[in-house]
Amino acid sequence: MVFDGPGNFQSWAVLVQSSLSLFPVLGLDFQALVAPTSKPTASCIGIWLTFPPGMSPYSSYPFMLHDKFPLPWNIHIISYEMWIQAIDCKKLPCYNQEACRLCQDLLLNNIVEGILQRIEMGVHANTPLAYQPIGGLIELV
Repeated sequence: MVFDGPGNFQSWAVLVQSSLSLFPVLGLDFQALVAPTSKPTASCIGIWLTFPPGMSPYSSYPFMLHDKFPLPWNIHIISYEMWIQAIDCKKLPCYNQEACRLCQDLLLNNIVEGILQRIEMGVHANTPLAYQPIGGLIELV
């Protein structure tokens, strides 16, 4: 029997009902088939940035870049740990991962790549002061 419009809805509903009743007979759990395979984690808070030993986000991140450019992320620092979160992130729960796709894609952003490289390798002394992290400014003084 095929559902061919509102006039045949009752027949279609009976067909669906009888099909669902076969799941237990076949040893299948309908809820397990339609439910997600994992539970969501907490809401997305972005991508966690790691810092080399002895460095912290407070001294190593170039905060002034946010005044100079319209960067596509916000920053969060909690207990000396830093996350960047896409401005367009919906802050929804994530399945099987720690961050949503928008936030994960920030790691492919050339500015983020440059920031991470400078945190790891250091910032050249001739870099404009606005691009220096506070730790770099202190070293220059």
